[in-house]
Amino acid sequence: MLFRSSTIGETLRQSELPLILAIIWGTAGLAAFILLWRRQLRCWLWSPNLLGFLAFLSFVAPPLIPLMDAQLQLPWRYLSGLAGQVVQPGEEVFVVGYYRYSAVYYSQRPVRFFDDVNFVWDYLRHQDSQTGGSNVLILTQPKFIARFGLQSQDYQLLSQKGNYQLIRVSKTVLANQALKNRLY
Repeated sequence: MLFRSSTIGETLRQSELPLILAIIWGTAGLAAFILLWRRQLRCWLWSPNLLGFLAFLSFVAPPLIPLMDAQLQLPWRYLSGLAGQVVQPGEEVFVVGYYRYSAVYYSQRPVRFFDDVNFVWDYLRHQDSQTGGSNVLILTQPKFIARFGLQSQDYQLLSQKGNYQLIRVSKTVLANQALKNRLY
């Protein structure tokens, strides 16, 4: 069951998995409370936890895994593959934010990973101006693009899927925005 929605929260609500999980852990909690209340049964206190965990593994985890894959990994796979297709000679591919090493596999290109925009600026500042092209492809989330101080006219949005964007931006624009916004 795959849902096409804009946020993972909406998708989870539509799947009713939180309700199923609440029933499982509510029942396990009630059983544990009863076992705590009855002193002679306290030696069985581990059983509601085990049964709750097994119920989670049986009824919640199997539908949750493909749902999470469709909402989180599928957009990333698509954009990473697209980055490998649209990268121009001499361009570098950056992943800014969370390290998603699968970008290397899906793009079939070397990828540089950065925790935050400050590290991108530091890398560009110390890079030899003779090496590489004048543009970079950046795979990231919109919040990191905002931290660069980039406006929509400063970069080319190649694609957006889920919570991720693939943009092409000039190294000069990145450097100027870093100076302007004092990112370093």
